[in-house]
Amino acid sequence: NALFAALAFAGVLWAASLQRRALLDARAAFEMERRAIARQQFESTFFQLLALLREVGHESQSQPVSTAMLAAAELADETPTFRHLANLLFASIRTARSSTPDDELLRELIGCYETEVHATHSSSLGRYFRALHQILDLIDSQTPDSLGAQDKVRYANIVRGQIPECLLLLLAVNGLRQRGRKTRRLIACYGLLKYLHADHADRPCRP
Repeated sequence: NALFAALAFAGVLWAASLQRRALLDARAAFEMERRAIARQQFESTFFQLLALLREVGHESQSQPVSTAMLAAAELADETPTFRHLANLLFASIRTARSSTPDDELLRELIGCYETEVHATHSSSLGRYFRALHQILDLIDSQTPDSLGAQDKVRYANIVRGQIPECLLLLLAVNGLRQRGRKTRRLIACYGLLKYLHADHADRPCRP
């Protein structure tokens, strides 16, 4: 009787061990499925927002600049776009960089952006910057178990590759404004200005 009782007890322990292992396997499978679904949902939303960003960016590049900026840039024979706005901002940096303290230069740059860019193009630029913030916030808000740090950088690099060069300076100055403080952290976190070139004025405006 004692032997049978011991064997029965061992059988119960073995069955409990198998059941526990089966539960752990089921939980692991469920977690893998949950992560896979979360990644699929993220990628679906990500690429939808990326397509929207491209569309808004294309529309933004085709918007005309103000009459004042057109005259200042002496672009009467060209069709002005945001590239010209960015070139003018770069030109203002070049002319004032050697003699103007950095703090004052930033204030002048932000002031020029406010009066000549934001005041006349807040609608189209605002759409672009909101779309950009939305997609960066989507990346940044993912939990580590659904999107690791390296994957976040990889997706952010995809976004950075879609930003037209002519909008990089506009993005940088917009981030310096008080209203751009939320996007500023994301810009710095994911290095969106890594390829902001000093010779911007001589470079074509392309993604």
